[in-house]
Amino acid sequence: MSLTTKRAISNSFSELLSKTTFDKITVRDIVENCGLNRQTFYYHFHDIYDLAEWTFDDHAQIFLEKHPFDGNWDNYIVLILGQLKDKKHMIINAVDSMNRRWVENYLRTILNPVITEVVRDMATGSTINEDNINFIIDLYDFMLSSLILEWVENGMSDYYTQRIDKYMIIARVSIADAIKSLEQEQNNKV
Repeated sequence: MSLTTKRAISNSFSELLSKTTFDKITVRDIVENCGLNRQTFYYHFHDIYDLAEWTFDDHAQIFLEKHPFDGNWDNYIVLILGQLKDKKHMIINAVDSMNRRWVENYLRTILNPVITEVVRDMATGSTINEDNINFIIDLYDFMLSSLILEWVENGMSDYYTQRIDKYMIIARVSIADAIKSLEQEQNNKV
């Protein structure tokens, strides 16, 4: 019952965020939209910021459960971009509002498993240590999520979609080079 109620509140918030920016949404709007009362809202969430963070985390977890990474990086990124386009108004309103951190965390949550698997797969057979692997994962996760945020901030235009495509082409080569370079550097220190 508790998760069902939280999701009802979250869905109401998402619906409102699809129509207006975060800073114009009130707790009253949310509870009136889903037919609950303020007390129920505050039982589940401290405030609207807590709700927003939970909503984006929940959306990311649901996405990951529905779409486990199948090993095809290109197809998975297209799937992620499609998911964002399906929620275009909600995502753009969240980014245009006070705190784009929620969208950034959402992106990093759904991108991290993909980039982790790609980097670890490319590092198979190398002697690169775990710290260096994690550095490469964080770097490429940050770069891709930043590019996708730029795409969102610019209305999800085709121009920025092409930039993401270019990133994918460059990343294949540069991840392999990063693994080789950091492996060489760590072996020279030994």
